[in-house]
Amino acid sequence: MNYKVTQSTQESIRLSEAEGTETARDFINYISIPAWILDYPIRRNSMLLYGVLNSFNVNDKPIFASNEFLGETLHIASRSVGKLLNELEKHELIVCTYKDDSKKHRKSITVINPIYEARQADANRYVKQRIQIRQTAYLDTSNDVHTNKHTNKHKYIRSFEEFWSVYPKKIAKKSAQAKYISTLKGEGEIAAAEIQSGLERWLKKWKADKTELQYIPHATTWINQERWKDEFESKSPVKFRKL
Repeated sequence: MNYKVTQSTQESIRLSEAEGTETARDFINYISIPAWILDYPIRRNSMLLYGVLNSFNVNDKPIFASNEFLGETLHIASRSVGKLLNELEKHELIVCTYKDDSKKHRKSITVINPIYEARQADANRYVKQRIQIRQTAYLDTSNDVHTNKHTNKHKYIRSFEEFWSVYPKKIAKKSAQAKYISTLKGEGEIAAAEIQSGLERWLKKWKADKTELQYIPHATTWINQERWKDEFESKSPVKFRKL
């Protein structure tokens, strides 16, 4: 019998960690390891850990579990869990958030399924186009306040499409767009120009270094880590249209 993990289960996990009485085995009867992960150059324990995290994945919501909790589940040391999580994050199979910039105290883990994200991107393209059409129609009928708000959003979407059209690794477009737009809010055209300029430098570096696609980060990760602020030598620019 398959046990469906719910949000209340994750709340129970937090409580059990505080009490120190249970492991993930008390909440799930199996772990879900996708076949495609076997092609990744990662350790077997990393695959097992991904399976545990994937079994607690509910609607792509963050997972709150400590290294000690996960280590007891897999019967390995908590310090080993940290190394496995780093390996999964390096290969962009998870995204970790931290309480501060030191990254010593993890806040949550979000599981990423690159195969699902790629398929969903194709399946959702038509829906996104229809949404953009409705947004454009709304701009023509709304009052000045709403017009300004949605005009900015429409400009942000156009700016992101420019970004996406040249970004080499087209996976998880939905999450990349959300992160891109949230970055632009409050900064506007200045942030867009900085991101586009930074991407120009990275495109040239990847080309010069002959970087394989698998080693190029997802756009969401690239934006989240503010990689456009990295500095190194670059040459011919990639042209972007202004907002």
